[in-house]
Amino acid sequence: MSAGAEDAAPATVEAVPAGTRIVHIGAAKTGTTSVQAAFAAAREQLAGLGVLYPGTGANHKAEMDRLLANRPGGALERLRTELAQHPEHRVLLSAERLAHQLAPGPQRVRELVGERAHVVLTLRSVADFLASMWQQEVKSGEVRDLDTWTRERLEAIDRYNLLRRDDGTGVARRWVREFGPEHVTVVVLERSSPGRLFEVFEGLCGLPAGTLRVSELNRGLTWPEAELVRAVNVRIAAGGAAERADLRRLVHLGIVSGIVRDWSPEQGEARPVLPAWARAQVVEVAARLGDDVRASGARVVGDLAELERFPTRDMPGPVGAVPTGLLDAALHGLVRRTAAMTRRRSGRP
Repeated sequence: MSAGAEDAAPATVEAVPAGTRIVHIGAAKTGTTSVQAAFAAAREQLAGLGVLYPGTGANHKAEMDRLLANRPGGALERLRTELAQHPEHRVLLSAERLAHQLAPGPQRVRELVGERAHVVLTLRSVADFLASMWQQEVKSGEVRDLDTWTRERLEAIDRYNLLRRDDGTGVARRWVREFGPEHVTVVVLERSSPGRLFEVFEGLCGLPAGTLRVSELNRGLTWPEAELVRAVNVRIAAGGAAERADLRRLVHLGIVSGIVRDWSPEQGEARPVLPAWARAQVVEVAARLGDDVRASGARVVGDLAELERFPTRDMPGPVGAVPTGLLDAALHGLVRRTAAMTRRRSGRP
């Protein structure tokens, strides 16, 4: 069933009661890193407003890794202590891997946060999500071109727990089953409203408008950037296995870091988009995801029709000349990372 206008949500989001533990479960590539950075940067200010962003890091990955692995101690126990010390604060926990968890993941989260809890799931156009996942995997060593990757991913779509269908339920119903529909909010992102996600969290936490700094972190690669990095990955894959781990670190933490940090692509630069032949299959997956959200009974902020949006332009063609500035940024990042690894291995500060 296709999404429609009836899925549009209210313009405002009411604050959850004081003492509520808000659990932001992602999904990946939906602005999660930016939200986490905004809360981490405002941690001290938030405390004065009755909102706790636990820990000292940017997110709660370490805590949730221990929780999901059922390994007490360390960061998880520190989190339990902090929660116990602030029973009347609104609390935000954020870890994007939670959106991909099957049972018993949601149950363990519920045991951690207790009865006063609210889950927030963020979604976006499935076509954009998949294209973004491809370029994210390119950052980590992916060698397949986007066309091949898309074909193979759609053939095995259930490898993404976020989109899987073999257990009879989707991500929204898995979390609603544990927390109840009145305690789950699904936020559907739209390109035309990049600040909407921050407004939702300000509303849920009862914060004054503008408390959170709107930003875009962990930006996606443009098409020329992604193809440049993938070309390096292909060369690495052709080398010996013994050197691949170090080389991939140099690519991800060196070349990619240099590009994101030191290079600003031109306005309108081509971005990775899925090939046109994938439209029917992707829209089918998106419709199934939308149907799951409806069936869950969760509150929806945004329009579920956005999940089925497919780009009107086709996948970009082969990249010709790479801008000198892009190459300079990539090489500068590589040199910085190489120098850092050399210092560390020699024991120098």
